[in-house]
Amino acid sequence: MATALREVRQQTGWRCVCEAIVGVSEDVDSRGHPMLVRYWAMCSVAGAFTPTHEVDAIAWVRPSEAFLRLTRDSDRRLLSGAITQLAALVERVDPAHSLSSG
Repeated sequence: MATALREVRQQTGWRCVCEAIVGVSEDVDSRGHPMLVRYWAMCSVAGAFTPTHEVDAIAWVRPSEAFLRLTRDSDRRLLSGAITQLAALVERVDPAHSLSSG
């Protein structure tokens, strides 16, 4: 969890709290080493986005829009499997922004 929080802070400028793991995948890094990747739902608590060499823009979008923007099938599958969990999380932490319509 600490690694995920540090990466988000370094790449986006946002300080977040982890709410739930929404997926896990196995991949290979750029040197060919196996890696386990955990995907977290997070809530931002402070910060402001500053573009970096790794992330030049961020966007808050509904899952249906995110699905269209994703380029990897594995990411689309992960998002599809997490939509119900994400909707319940948003309903709990920010009911005014319910995902039920998208």
